[in-house]
Amino acid sequence: MTGSSSAPPTEARTELDLRRRLALALLVPLYRLYNLTLRFRFHCSEETREILASEGAVILAYWHEHIATVPWLLRRHGIVGLVSRHRDGEMFSRLLDAYGTVTVRGSTTRGGASALRGLLRALAGGNVVGLTPDGPKGPRRRAQGGAVELARRSGAPIVPVVIEFPRAKRLRSWDRTALPRPFSRGSVHFGEPLHLDRGTDTEDGTARLQERLDALVERAEARFEEGWSAGSRRSPQRRRPPARLEDLRPGPGEGARGATSGS
Repeated sequence: MTGSSSAPPTEARTELDLRRRLALALLVPLYRLYNLTLRFRFHCSEETREILASEGAVILAYWHEHIATVPWLLRRHGIVGLVSRHRDGEMFSRLLDAYGTVTVRGSTTRGGASALRGLLRALAGGNVVGLTPDGPKGPRRRAQGGAVELARRSGAPIVPVVIEFPRAKRLRSWDRTALPRPFSRGSVHFGEPLHLDRGTDTEDGTARLQERLDALVERAEARFEEGWSAGSRRSPQRRRPPARLEDLRPGPGEGARGATSGS
């Protein structure tokens, strides 16, 4: 990875008030306890399994409605995630930190350029980046171009991920956030990798990602009982540890191009 000889400073944290600090102190152990009640089966092709187990960069794309489940499911993959700069985003960022996910702050509407640089640096270092193609504000299950743009610039494959919970409470948010009921079962489907190059048209790449995710949703929803029984109890493991936040910050004078050069 390129940059100055000394690590760039860590992004400043948004200060939380006492009420939010207390809420976070309760939420971290409760989130762990809640997830320990859930049971999962994982479905993954051999090609995708090899990519996830390698030392190369990967972009995981999953719908925004599963942001409450993914941090726990993929906590051993060393994921770098994108979280908004809103005050509630700070709470979510600290929860992710507790489970080994490094967060880059920003979105398509605020802090987009710096967030892009951070994610490109993560991919240049061979990390796993997790993105919600329909985030941050929807429409629900309609892919936008962020994941495709990252794939074009970095050369990293996009692996679609779909989670299915027949027994889940749906919030009245725009994404219909899914909260699996305690002690319920879920299936996690990793799709075939989507490889894009710099010459790929963003609109065409986004349409291809949309098709992959739609097909994966249909597969996950069809004959859930049969598929759940046939799945693996263990998630495809990632050997690489998570990146450090300070490694993802651009060095003095670096731009988006500098974030992807070198190794």
